[in-house]
Amino acid sequence: MDLACLAAAAFFLAGGACSIAYQVKLRNAEHFDYGLFTLLNPTYIQADWRHRRGLIPLEIASGFINAFAWLLLAMPLIQLVIVLSRGGTRKLSLHMFIAVLILAGATMEFLARFMHLGQSNWGYWLSTEYNLNNWVTASSDDQIGWRVLETSHLVTFGTVIWIDSFEYLCLGCALVCIYASVNSLPPGGPMISRALAGFGLFIGLFSMADFVSGVLRLEDWSTFRTLTLLISVINQLILIPIFLLVLGMQLPKAVREHKASEVATNGSVQRSRHWVDAPSSPQASSQVEMVEQHGED
Repeated sequence: MDLACLAAAAFFLAGGACSIAYQVKLRNAEHFDYGLFTLLNPTYIQADWRHRRGLIPLEIASGFINAFAWLLLAMPLIQLVIVLSRGGTRKLSLHMFIAVLILAGATMEFLARFMHLGQSNWGYWLSTEYNLNNWVTASSDDQIGWRVLETSHLVTFGTVIWIDSFEYLCLGCALVCIYASVNSLPPGGPMISRALAGFGLFIGLFSMADFVSGVLRLEDWSTFRTLTLLISVINQLILIPIFLLVLGMQLPKAVREHKASEVATNGSVQRSRHWVDAPSSPQASSQVEMVEQHGED
């Protein structure tokens, strides 16, 4: 079993469980009222921020675990790309494209998680330490600050939504390309089973559906937010961990076969070079008579 695959699967399971628990507690708050939320009711906003402050440990744990889950996912997938490309000697453009997609998605997700944590924690700090009640006069109790805080939080959170969608687009495209690469492998090379590649293709298409659903949240927030959450839960808790565990069982053998083929190839190349570089004429002590032949002018 490849340890990177095992660790990535464990992190995806733990991160997905934390994310589900956080979202459930966030949405099942007793004070939740979508109408008051869209009206930016100051009383509702204050109750919502108090409720969210109580979920800080769960939010931080979810952010950290999911960030490192995507970094760990990149390691076996990059190794798989090297094996499928036979060390960069087969379909180089395709496999470089896959590697770029994997690195871009993992890096963006890692940065987005920490950006979101930083934005949220600064919001919690502002909601407890700063005057958000009296902005017009010292005793106006206009509560404009709460509306400004909530609006700025929603705007900054919008950037994270797009990045969350982008990571699944990258993963989906990468898995589709990996399927194409596995199905074009010639016989006799390091092999990943076509069944696993087909399962990866299914995850890739499912991840692209996650991207589309995430983008459409701006059209119908309540419907597509639920759909996006459902797709993410299925991906994080079921599909991706299963894919990683099966890949972890196949990848070490594929790596060994790839290394063995490289050793055999390098040995044959060295032998051919030795044959070419060897002197073509016998040594003086070989007792062989040299006969010179003149060609026609």
